Amino acid sequence: MRVEDTAIVIYDKLAKHPWRVLAILFLLACLPLSGIRFVDFSTDYRIFFGGDDPHVHEFDKQQRVYAKNDNVLIAIEPTADTIFNYELMKAVRRL
Repeated sequence: MRVEDTAIVIYDKLAKHPWRVLAILFLLACLPLSGIRFVDFSTDYRIFFGGDDPHVHEFDKQQRVYAKNDNVLIAIEPTADTIFNYELMKAVRRL
């Protein structure tokens, strides 16, 4: 049997049962998605290093000294209809 004949036979079988083909394709597409709940993303770099890595200890020590979470939020509300005026920009620059 030639390759072309085999392709025609397969096509004929698939064309006779389109809903079965769609259902099988849907199930085959959903099968890998069943494990998506186990995918985890972590931004913690420590998972790549051991607990006794000296570089991690030095980095932690440096973070304790220099990295503070002292944040300030300054909100400015313009009195005019637009924020693009000279007086407001002068006030922002003074801050």
